Amino acid sequence: MSSGQEARRRDSVGAVGGQGSGATYPGEHDDGLDLSHICYPLLGSLLLMLWWCQIVYSHYFSVASTMSLVSLTVLFLASITNTYLY
Repeated sequence: MSSGQEARRRDSVGAVGGQGSGATYPGEHDDGLDLSHICYPLLGSLLLMLWWCQIVYSHYFSVASTMSLVSLTVLFLASITNTYLY
């Protein structure tokens, strides 16, 4: 391979022979496990379960734990709003 071809290959892939950069070729899909798609639903389900427990078993929740649950819920809703609306 000539040095010009080698330089073009390095520019398009990131390294000679495609090693080291982790770049994918055009049209190639990375089919790895991506857990970021389930983080919001998982956290939302956890908060929903905690709110249900807070309503049904309110005698186990102190004022401090209820305020913590309120603040976590507000942060979760603000994060969802920021992610999906802006």
